Amino acid sequence: MATTAAKLGVLMLLLASANVAVSDECRPEAQSPTESAWVKGDRHNFDDADAGFSVGFRSPHGMGTIFVYDAGISDWAAGITDPRLTGQIDEIKAGLQEMVRRGRYSDLNVAEAVVRQLFCREFLLLTLTAKQDGRPVQGTAAVAVMEGKVVKLRTSFYSDPPAGIEAETAALLREALTSGALE
Repeated sequence: MATTAAKLGVLMLLLASANVAVSDECRPEAQSPTESAWVKGDRHNFDDADAGFSVGFRSPHGMGTIFVYDAGISDWAAGITDPRLTGQIDEIKAGLQEMVRRGRYSDLNVAEAVVRQLFCREFLLLTLTAKQDGRPVQGTAAVAVMEGKVVKLRTSFYSDPPAGIEAETAALLREALTSGALE
């Protein structure tokens, strides 16, 4: 019995020290800056408390919005492990198809969701290309659970960001987290 407790104690110490290392690596000052800067816009609180809030951002290359909500679910699993996140990805895809139906986008191509690190956090990430008003647009949609809430990012770029769209999406998340926009 003591051996099992000792092993569990050592395991917990190892996990705790691993978390410290990850946290240190992910501090804002440890991150290299990207060439574009995201500027925070207004916060919008939705009437339905389960819908949470959104915050808009702009950069020289595009725009982004971050949504934070719980959808009325109090037991979201952290990260990307909660199977209900698949439903969030399906909603994103359905929303993009609705934009095509309404004529806002044409020539839409959406890649399958992949797991990506964005500012030291795992997200399910979709990348897309389309035309909007005849102009090429590329973008991302990403989703994960942080502190019991779904965090959904959407970006649109009308020119190629120097660092690439995944790096710019990570920079958006970094700006949101370090500026206190998601609190």
